[in-house]
Amino acid sequence: MELKIGKAAGRDFYVDAQELVTGRTCIIAQSGAGKSWSIAVLCEKMCRNNIGFCLIDTEGEYYSLKEKFDNIWWIGAEGGDSRTGNITMDFDIEKVNIRHILQRAVAESRPVIYDVSEIDMIPRVSKMTHELYEVATDQRKPYLLIVEEADKFIPQSKDSIKKIEEISRRGRKRGLGLMVATQRPAIVTKNVLSQCNNQIIGKLSIDNDLKAVGLFFSSKQEVEELTTLNPGDFYVMGNLVREKTKMRFGRRETQHRGLTPLLEYREISTEEDPLPEEEEDFDSASDSQDYDDYGDSDEYGDYSEEDAEEPEFDSFPDSDAEILEKVKEEVHKYTKDLAAYQKPRDVLILPEFNAEDGTEDSPFMGPISDIEVDGVFAERTHSCARFLSNGSRIANITIRNVHGSFYRYAFGFT
Repeated sequence: MELKIGKAAGRDFYVDAQELVTGRTCIIAQSGAGKSWSIAVLCEKMCRNNIGFCLIDTEGEYYSLKEKFDNIWWIGAEGGDSRTGNITMDFDIEKVNIRHILQRAVAESRPVIYDVSEIDMIPRVSKMTHELYEVATDQRKPYLLIVEEADKFIPQSKDSIKKIEEISRRGRKRGLGLMVATQRPAIVTKNVLSQCNNQIIGKLSIDNDLKAVGLFFSSKQEVEELTTLNPGDFYVMGNLVREKTKMRFGRRETQHRGLTPLLEYREISTEEDPLPEEEEDFDSASDSQDYDDYGDSDEYGDYSEEDAEEPEFDSFPDSDAEILEKVKEEVHKYTKDLAAYQKPRDVLILPEFNAEDGTEDSPFMGPISDIEVDGVFAERTHSCARFLSNGSRIANITIRNVHGSFYRYAFGFT
């Protein structure tokens, strides 16, 4: 069986399905080069052909596969589907019997999205991979494990999950294939990369990463060609194809949920904040029953207006410098408080320059140019700004006075 996944030199491009599912494959490309897109395309093709896989989703973005493929099971944290419209989660990751689910998934060749974006990833992935290996040993049926952001789980250190390393060495005889995807091959353990006899490699720029993939190429010149690739272009090598081929992945059937929110123009209100309304008197007699529902009123004392804190109003700063410092202080306090309840990626939405979001019928397509952003401040946020295009022109964008900390990158290009 062959799967059509894109185009090469204007012709349809196919890969060997048996080798993809039971072999060892690495997908490597820097941020914005199309790695997640390519994985989604491969998953869609496998779903179309009833090929089973388990995808470790670190960003909570692959649930959109359920838009078209009802046979997928989505396992994730409770409440993870609160913002996904009509797409509902199938199992709570904290309560599910993962061994039982994997036994059924392998037996029925059923795809599984193992969403660890909202939980402590390492313990859950370690347990799941252990159970999957045991199930594969018992059943010996073709099944594929896909490890997104592999550098998180199999880094070049003692913290690498040993069961994933064992799957890379011994999974094939059990029918258990392995696909590892990463932006940073230099920090992925060589115990796994060296086992990957199939490679799908896109644009890379960092010297250490180029050196790390050098073992897959016959010359330094071929490695240097990776720096010139356009987003979406990949070299496919190994047993997946007859010869090394430069290709481009096709369009997705489902929506790409990994896009950054679009930048929207918003005016800053100049109106003063209204004074807070006065607190109403608390009638301890009439409301005693409601109050007692939360505990013994004597333990906490009676509430009165005198206990309410008066709102504090600082004097308005005199200079622009003082205004800027005040804004920074308020934003810093806000993000710290909010981060206690939300993941860092949800704290702030910062600029995206979205010239083309990759969907054929999207209205958000076209060139972007001649924009200035003066002053960006954030704490523990995914990134400062992202530029996204699949061909449309982005030019003359100026961003200055950037302050704060960003846990993924300051600027991203897709």
